[in-house]
Amino acid sequence: MDIEQRKSGRLASKVVAITGASGGLGMATAHLMASEGAKLALTDIDAGGLESLAEQLLAAGADVVIAPGDVTDAETHGELVGRALEQFGGLHGWCNIAGILGPGDLADVSKAQFDQVMHVNCFAQLIAIQQAAPAMLKSGGGAIVNVSSVGVRIPT
Repeated sequence: MDIEQRKSGRLASKVVAITGASGGLGMATAHLMASEGAKLALTDIDAGGLESLAEQLLAAGADVVIAPGDVTDAETHGELVGRALEQFGGLHGWCNIAGILGPGDLADVSKAQFDQVMHVNCFAQLIAIQQAAPAMLKSGGGAIVNVSSVGVRIPT
């Protein structure tokens, strides 16, 4: 069954951006949002995985634009917002799903490794919000969802 046959239509007039879209929870979220009728703007550092996901969603009847890139770079978020506005005329939702795991026990983590985790898992969300919020306000508002894993509750 393709997306067109499953759509409930709850998000038919909405445009939703998703970071970390090419795998795991990001991919599942993209499929769910498409099944609800949302138009999607997707990003991930894995350009090949992102293109593959976009092809799947387009073949199933979804409306999709992509902007591959690094979520720690404001230009990636700016490009994604720009493509959503250009292609779909607005932005109503943003899902910050991109995230990485640290290399192991905190006692063994270098400053560079810790900085990378913090930039991807925390700072990138701030950058995304700063880039997305003005477009969302112009579109009449919306929702920003910041996702984390259960790992935040498990000390290492």
